Amino acid sequence: MAPRGKAKYPGGPDLGSVPDAADLEPNHSSFILSPTDEWGSEIDSLFAVANELARTAPVVALVGGGGNHTKAEIERAASSGWPIIVLEQTGGFSDELVRMNDPAVRRIAAEGDLRPFPPDGDAASFQAIIDTRRDGRGLLAEAWQRFTDYDGNARRLQTIFGRLQSWILLGGILAVLLVAVQKQIELKSLQHVPQPEAAQVNQPVDGSYGLYLMIVILPILTAVLIGVSHSFRPAEKWVLLRGSAEAVKREIYRYRSRAGGYAADELKDTSAEALFAERLKTINQRLFQSEVSKSGLRSYPVALPTGDGDDGYTNLSADRYLTLRVDNQLKFYTRRTKKLAGELFLYSVGSLSIGGFDPFWRRCTWSSGLRSPRASPPRWRRTSSTIKPRKPW
Repeated sequence: MAPRGKAKYPGGPDLGSVPDAADLEPNHSSFILSPTDEWGSEIDSLFAVANELARTAPVVALVGGGGNHTKAEIERAASSGWPIIVLEQTGGFSDELVRMNDPAVRRIAAEGDLRPFPPDGDAASFQAIIDTRRDGRGLLAEAWQRFTDYDGNARRLQTIFGRLQSWILLGGILAVLLVAVQKQIELKSLQHVPQPEAAQVNQPVDGSYGLYLMIVILPILTAVLIGVSHSFRPAEKWVLLRGSAEAVKREIYRYRSRAGGYAADELKDTSAEALFAERLKTINQRLFQSEVSKSGLRSYPVALPTGDGDDGYTNLSADRYLTLRVDNQLKFYTRRTKKLAGELFLYSVGSLSIGGFDPFWRRCTWSSGLRSPRASPPRWRRTSSTIKPRKPW
């Protein structure tokens, strides 16, 4: 990668009068020329290409020598979370990274993932460094997959629990409503039956057997749904899975930002990758020692964060962590709180309206009864019976 205005190559423009112009190194197979004219201005193009390649393959930054522009590139690589392999005793900025005398270099070392490589190192040790760095990305991929599975199953069980509660509530309301309808049908049917016969009516009115059957079946179905809810416990499993998903997500962002025990000065006899794997194992063990172990979990396609240019794998600086983690959480809970407040207002107004409808209806009925010019006479009258005197003994 080089700026077009400084690169000399066969068939290219004549840059003989351009200061600091240089020939491209002939031992490279391909070159990318950025549309710029100054050294160091190609950094944006360099990292745009590297970020695109990082979507499908691991990225490693290799430092040998270098100057002030190299420092800017390494800062970008450290903030992107790429492992940085420093070739020792090659002069320039790479030696500054090894010595760490400059406070700015120490900050890069604390934020980035530096791994010095000695001048007498062989190919096997260099391959070991690269493989070690790949383990961290593999752990993050496994963690994101675990978060996706926990999150997807939590959403599924939340939906099942909501539907069960809705069906139970609907069954109870329908049962009460059908009983009220059945009583009204009985009262209307008894109005057309003479009193002696009405006193003996103890059977369903003709045509209402289906209604009686529904009144019997609905409580049974409601009891079955309540039993299913208590036996399979979707609400409890949903809460446990949601808590485990958020715990995995918390560890992912702690690991990526090197905070919460993952900082270099907090690690003693272990590495950040080993600590990350141990914490993920603890979360998984705690979850499957609960009710979740009694049910099978579905697997879902991994879902990586897509907002604000986050790929889910690169390390995060403090500012980047606040943007991707804290700000997004605040926005989510703000939207959620507004939605729940609106639903609470609607439910409150609805319940008060329904509660005030009954006395309003009774008042209207009582007023219409007072205005009636003539009260309806009773349908049956109680007649007095003649009491005969007892015969003397």
